[in-house]
Amino acid sequence: MNTSNSTRVRLLIALSSMVLYALVFPVLYPFLDLTAAALNAIPALAFGWLLGVRGSLLYALFAVPTNIFLFSLVGSTNNGVVTNIVGVSAFTLASAGIGWVRDLNHRVHEQANALQAERTLLQEEIVRRTRAEEKLAREALHDPLTDLPNRRLFFNRLEHGHARSKRNPGSLCAVLYLDLNKFKAINDSLGHEAGDQLLKQVAGRLKTTVRDADTVARMGGDEFAILLEAASSSKEVATIVQRIQARLALPYDLSGREIVSEASIGVVMSIAAYQHMDDILRDADTAMYHAKASGRNQVKVFDAAITE
Repeated sequence: MNTSNSTRVRLLIALSSMVLYALVFPVLYPFLDLTAAALNAIPALAFGWLLGVRGSLLYALFAVPTNIFLFSLVGSTNNGVVTNIVGVSAFTLASAGIGWVRDLNHRVHEQANALQAERTLLQEEIVRRTRAEEKLAREALHDPLTDLPNRRLFFNRLEHGHARSKRNPGSLCAVLYLDLNKFKAINDSLGHEAGDQLLKQVAGRLKTTVRDADTVARMGGDEFAILLEAASSSKEVATIVQRIQARLALPYDLSGREIVSEASIGVVMSIAAYQHMDDILRDADTAMYHAKASGRNQVKVFDAAITE
């Protein structure tokens, strides 16, 4: 029920109580000594509680002429009329007091509801801003196409992995650098949408092939980097690389067309001896280009011979 309808209902109830008083008064006139006050109290309380302070004034406007008429109707003396008018005035004050309490209670509830609404809006704004900040932070550290960590986040994790490998010489930390074969030809012949689909599928395969502790990142274009942390030995690294080769060699479904695109992989087997993170990726990238020059789906581990 809206506010205007609610006001009309309250006014109707208050007026009904006054009409009821006017109808019952002549019937109960023989018992007026005890009933006049009660009969006046009913509309007074109704007007005050239902309509507030203004309702008590409305009650007085109705009650005074109504009482004069009713008392003249039953033949009451002028003293009786005056006495009851004084009584109506007292009930008007009582009605005003009740109306003031009602209005105060209404204002308190309105203010409480307004504060609750403001609190809800504030909480919603905080949640919205927090989510927006989280989204911006994620976008700053992740590739928008594949949702993999980007170069910036990969370097951050590489620094942590390098520090850990320094503290734990027995724990091997390796870096893989991958480049897809025939990606340019696929992108040029089938379009950029097909190229994007291929990159997404490659990202999904890489994430499900490595361990949870490892990091797969897209470095740009069709190049990916993988940080293998806490490997037990070079043999375990080689096993993971073979598993990656096998997964990436499987056909891809690009909008109903089956495409094969393997990867050339360069490996830096241990990063503990390096001082600069850029040198790690440089050597892994160098090994990857040697693998690419050796044929499709090849792997090269960086060593002194490659440098020479």
